Amino acid sequence: MILSVDGSYMLHRARHVSGKNDTPTKGHVVLLFMRLLIGVAEKFNPDQIYVYFDRGRSVHRRQIHEKYKAQRKRDPDDLTLVAYEEARTFLVEHLPSLGVISVLEDGIEADDFAYLLAATNDGPGVHVSDDKDWYLNIFPNWHLYRAKADELVSYEDLCTLVESEENPRLIYLMTRAMIGDKSDNIAGLRGFGWKTALPLATKLINKEPLGDGAKAKSLDKGMKIVKRNMSVMNPSWILHDENAKAIINEAEQKVVAVENPLESWVAFVNLLDSEHKAALMNFWNRYNRLARSLNNGHEPTPGLSKR
Repeated sequence: MILSVDGSYMLHRARHVSGKNDTPTKGHVVLLFMRLLIGVAEKFNPDQIYVYFDRGRSVHRRQIHEKYKAQRKRDPDDLTLVAYEEARTFLVEHLPSLGVISVLEDGIEADDFAYLLAATNDGPGVHVSDDKDWYLNIFPNWHLYRAKADELVSYEDLCTLVESEENPRLIYLMTRAMIGDKSDNIAGLRGFGWKTALPLATKLINKEPLGDGAKAKSLDKGMKIVKRNMSVMNPSWILHDENAKAIINEAEQKVVAVENPLESWVAFVNLLDSEHKAALMNFWNRYNRLARSLNNGHEPTPGLSKR
């Protein structure tokens, strides 16, 4: 089983908990991140783990919509942000020594890499994120685990959500394109929420008449915006990006087989400041169980094997 983790989401959770301290540090953020990661791994007992991180806005999406995430500004004086960035750099470099595949590339977002993996691999697999964009990464043998709600969303659940077993991801994508996404600075159609957008999206995709209601007329006028938003939100572009595939393959090659879990864990912990070594060493038994799962004798699941 493959675990596909939104590392940026998990780091943000760790960052905000760590941010409650007066002086957040890289070590503390790493400690909290590893607690979250091991906790999720214990839940699903994977034999392979991918962790994806974001850095910078998507180049592909900015080419379509230049205001994409433009409202997000980096504050160099934000100590929690500094700690977050230092922790991200550390984890990208050193997670492979623990048997975990870590992926980071400027201009390509975590959900895009996760889509690439799920769309080209039969699984079974579980994505881990609370980001609604990750619903588009659900396939028949791929689930989405929403950690905050402790909710596991299946392909059947996605079909139920959009009230259709035909093209559920496309219906979900078009519905969200009508609504927009304020967090990503993607404006939708005025007055459109889920209950309004879903039936109209379903009719459009099924090539049924929209009717002559006020919302149908608003949609007709706003189709240019909807089409743009669909292009921005759709992660399938990455299937045609050979560079992205090469990045995943390179990350897979960097993973070290963990022959001695204790030695690997101690080496990882010793790279951090002494303040958090003791707390991290308390995770040793939990990591040992994870390492056995990652080295259970099976051949590694090929990350980009074609369906």
